Amino acid sequence: MADISETLLAEDAGAANQARGACCHQRCLVPEDSPFDCLAITAPNPRAAKAYLDELVHRVGVNGTEGTKEVLILAVSDPEGVRIGSGGGTLNAVLEIHQALRAAQLSNDNQDPQGLAAARVLLVHSGGDSQRSPTQCVCGKAWSALNSCGDSGSGRCNTPMDLLLEHLSRLFSGGSSGSLEPGTLVVTACDVMLLVPPEVAATADWSFDQQSGAAGGVAGLAIAADAAKYASNHGVYCLDGGGGGGGQESHGITGVRKYLQKPSREEAEASGAFLNPGGMAAPKNESGNPNHDPSANPEVAIDSGVVVFSGAATRALTSLAHSETFKGCTSRGVAGGASALRLELYSDLLLALRTGGGTGESAEGTLDAYLEACGHVLPPDHDVSKARREIWDALSGFPLGALLLQGATFVHLGTTPELMEMLTLRLPEFIEPYGLTARASSVVGAACSVENDPPAVVVNSSLHGAGVVAGGAVVEHCYFDRDGWEVGAGSLISGIRSLEEDCHLRLRGGMCLQQTDLDRASPEETASRFVVSLFGARDDIKAHYSADRARVCGATWEAFFGYTGATAEDVWGGIEEGDRKLWSARLFPVLTRSQGQAAGTSSTSINTVMWMQDVQEHAAAAAVTTACSSSSPPGGDVSSPPISGDRGGGIAATKPVAVKNWLAAERLSFKEILAKADPGAEFRWRRDLEEGIAAKVPAAGTQAVAPVGSGR
Repeated sequence: MADISETLLAEDAGAANQARGACCHQRCLVPEDSPFDCLAITAPNPRAAKAYLDELVHRVGVNGTEGTKEVLILAVSDPEGVRIGSGGGTLNAVLEIHQALRAAQLSNDNQDPQGLAAARVLLVHSGGDSQRSPTQCVCGKAWSALNSCGDSGSGRCNTPMDLLLEHLSRLFSGGSSGSLEPGTLVVTACDVMLLVPPEVAATADWSFDQQSGAAGGVAGLAIAADAAKYASNHGVYCLDGGGGGGGQESHGITGVRKYLQKPSREEAEASGAFLNPGGMAAPKNESGNPNHDPSANPEVAIDSGVVVFSGAATRALTSLAHSETFKGCTSRGVAGGASALRLELYSDLLLALRTGGGTGESAEGTLDAYLEACGHVLPPDHDVSKARREIWDALSGFPLGALLLQGATFVHLGTTPELMEMLTLRLPEFIEPYGLTARASSVVGAACSVENDPPAVVVNSSLHGAGVVAGGAVVEHCYFDRDGWEVGAGSLISGIRSLEEDCHLRLRGGMCLQQTDLDRASPEETASRFVVSLFGARDDIKAHYSADRARVCGATWEAFFGYTGATAEDVWGGIEEGDRKLWSARLFPVLTRSQGQAAGTSSTSINTVMWMQDVQEHAAAAAVTTACSSSSPPGGDVSSPPISGDRGGGIAATKPVAVKNWLAAERLSFKEILAKADPGAEFRWRRDLEEGIAAKVPAAGTQAVAPVGSGR
């Protein structure tokens, strides 16, 4: 591998200039007890990166110099328009962090040009396209508004990023070993919601010394969790017997015998992953099998998604980031013409680390076993194969360990249903620690009925006029100023700026409705553009439209095409067959704020999509009609025509004006909304709404839950 300093000098200047907007950073004052010298967050595109940087500085920065220290804050865009995975995103971010730290003279040791030796770095992944949570894709899951307000008294809602930083700061500054060692890199994802009690965090020892189970290597934060419930959806650490987890005074890094990717309960048991009560690895019997109580509900050491690289391992990771082999993972490389390269942190990188205590042993101890463990064994000349071989060469000498904390827990907020579960107070263990409530930074007018059983949740919203929010629904970042609106049970409505005079807002249960501002199409354009999207909370966003589980607003695509008279080409024209799914479906008309209308139509913004939630009901009615028709005697009367997939037939011939206008309008998909949205405008709307609400509710921006039946 070429020397890093030579690689830096040899970088293509044109590609570097093209990618310059992919990373933005600035210095910021934070409380002096922060364990990190550099905070970095990834973003899906350069526009989002700029908005993320502003939001992060706004949230973590403090005024004044007393009791503070200066840190470097970065937002790093993934290569735009391609998918590089969590491993590729890590390498891209490490490259940009390294360059920024060198420029900031926090890592300028000429004897160690590869290193981030002077800095303790936190990298939070919020890149990618957030397909499974479309309402959060533009601003990012890191900035989802939670129904919880911070301690500042500003009335500002907490976000996953706020709470993640709080718990990571607690975990990495209050431990028994003191602060992190210089050169340490902590990597996690923004949808990991940690819950680490202070007394538990105080026992964490992240030392990578010779007494550690991963001396000079890499360690993951492990949390004991039910094997049957969690193992098949997470990584699982098989811990060395007798190490870590059991002591009350200190939790140190334990060696890992094996690292499993989403094992079944049976696979976890066969690999000796079950823990005894207290967090110790279960001892083995004379036959070499784990010896545990068969009547007990076994737990395993779940990978929480938090991974800590020692200084030496971080230097190796930085070398990989600068390698020609991995240009397809970086914005600089892709801008220079490299083909996108997708790698995963929790498989391609972590599986290469040494396990079992041997020298140079990873996965099952050999390169071939590592390649097989990564899955999808590819020809040796394939770009991914070349990358994996280089990863093996760079990382297989570093041991993998895990720090198991008893009394900690976590949850992922990666999908719309997972986010809704948190917001609607269905995760009781998080309610008190996170300060979750049914109203946060909100004003609810006297004429509004917000149900409490189960609780409806209102976050950063101002609701006026006669309307209803049904139980289990969530209203976020909305301003309602007219009568006659209704938000159905279990639905989510987000970002609605106002209600037009002829608006018919009747959101059915289980639906998600959102307004999103778009970038101007050209500098000369005077009218601002936006889009209103609608989908079912449990629609599978990533399923191919031909799959049995594929839905749009709860209806099958067959029913949707039948009702609208549209075809697959109308919705996915120019898109490859394998990519035809809800994420890429052009369903949502582009509107202009000057008249709130789609081009060439007279339909108001919300009305342009509200009909979509009725397709399932129409399909059910048509099925009943068809059944009645087939059982009627010859000449019998049929009151409703059948739905037809042909443009001229059935209901398609008499479809509502809104559907006809929809067919004629310029429409965007979720994927295109992400590419064309203005995240800065979205953050400004949220902030303006917060400030207006805080002026009306000065105490803390939170209204208590009124008694059931009070109508509030």
